[in-house]
Amino acid sequence: MFRCLSGAIFVLFLATGCDQDAANKALLEQSKPLMQDIETQVAADAVRQYRIVQRSSRGDQQSEIQLHVQAGLAAAAYLQAEDETNYRHWNEVAAEHQSKALELGQQ
Repeated sequence: MFRCLSGAIFVLFLATGCDQDAANKALLEQSKPLMQDIETQVAADAVRQYRIVQRSSRGDQQSEIQLHVQAGLAAAAYLQAEDETNYRHWNEVAAEHQSKALELGQQ
């Protein structure tokens, strides 16, 4: 029965002239909302990780470098999600921590 069913599907596929590019485009369109949800969740996870590092910060240069890196990862995640507002915010946060780390390194 499986052989008959798969053969029928193949014949139907050939008979309809379904083109692979159209099928791929349709699949891509259907997956966009799911991908957006995943990208948003990845960005939210990056912010949670930043908050963990922030809570354990000692206020020294090494902590500021770690905060700079984590904020940069959050910015990158928002860039991937094409969320420009949050991307800019986390880029500014990363720059602030970089400046603090440089200041602490000069003391």
